[in-house]
Amino acid sequence: MKILKTAVMLLLAWAAPGNAAIVVSVDMDTVTPGVQATRSAAINAIFTIGLVMTADAAGVSSYSVSVNFDNAELTLNGAPASTELLPAGFTFNFNAGVSSESQALGQVRSFEAATFGLGPVSSSFTIGTISFKATAPLTDAFLDVTPGLFNIGIDGVFDNAGFDLSLGATFIGGAVMVVPEPTTVTFVLVSGMGLLAASRRPIRR
Repeated sequence: MKILKTAVMLLLAWAAPGNAAIVVSVDMDTVTPGVQATRSAAINAIFTIGLVMTADAAGVSSYSVSVNFDNAELTLNGAPASTELLPAGFTFNFNAGVSSESQALGQVRSFEAATFGLGPVSSSFTIGTISFKATAPLTDAFLDVTPGLFNIGIDGVFDNAGFDLSLGATFIGGAVMVVPEPTTVTFVLVSGMGLLAASRRPIRR
């Protein structure tokens, strides 16, 4: 399952158009330098993911981006669990914070900012963070956190010339590999050793 999930994520990255003006990536581990597409976490572990936007030479003057997450494996941690940022180069957020978070729907809507002048060009910046608790082991082969333009009629991305970049934008999700708690690992190891010992016991006739 872990290999399949990673393969799906890499396929999405490879399928991304090479000339995309905007790339939005999920950084699954904000402590480790660079954008981390995966992370391991124990059940009930709390961690923060970041949303990283990368603009090319055309820049970005405004954006609104949402997130879907696997609510069978992740639980929003906090109220709100999300923090909307105002990256350098932007002058205002349309609203204070994200408009909505829904554990039941597995949604966070929307991270956004804009400027009246020219926005960032040829750079990467974090547009927001979400705090999660890992609540279940890996149960499927899908990405756990996926950014996109899910808030219909609201979400979109525009460059410094005012052109809509929505169709050319690339979105790269992330995955969390939930590992068993230490007590579970110990139980499995002890059980395995017991079975091994039983299989080596001589058979009496």
